[in-house]
Amino acid sequence: MSRSSSSVTMKVFVIAICVCAALARPEDVKVENKPAVIKSETLAAPLPTNIVKRATDTIQLDSSLPNVSEDVLDKALSDRRFVQRQLKCATGEGPCDPIGRKIKAHAPLVLRGMCVKCSQSEIKQIQRVMSHIQKNYPKEYTKMLKQYQSGF
Repeated sequence: MSRSSSSVTMKVFVIAICVCAALARPEDVKVENKPAVIKSETLAAPLPTNIVKRATDTIQLDSSLPNVSEDVLDKALSDRRFVQRQLKCATGEGPCDPIGRKIKAHAPLVLRGMCVKCSQSEIKQIQRVMSHIQKNYPKEYTKMLKQYQSGF
């Protein structure tokens, strides 16, 4: 994999992390403060193991953050308007609400693999969100790839 391709994949991964955090914590949905049960699910086009490993190796856990259940994530991912609004914000094509602003604020940290608020279960959920975006929002997924290929 070339350096440019690896860089693009990492940047898309970053957006997935941010989108997952935003999608998984809608303000009107109750979250639990216990470990989430993660169902194994793979990406349609898996991320290179070295990128996922590098990102997860540098993550520091923050146990004060509530864990998001699979049900909450399912509900957020099924709200097409919500997902599209967050994708437009993340790509700079639309206005940002508080969740979108949070995505933009955390992206630089995640790019450096320094997301101190990401747990291992959140990393798995991020992979699930990326798969969901790639399968259900292929135009937006492609647009993100092109945008982040030209620079963050």
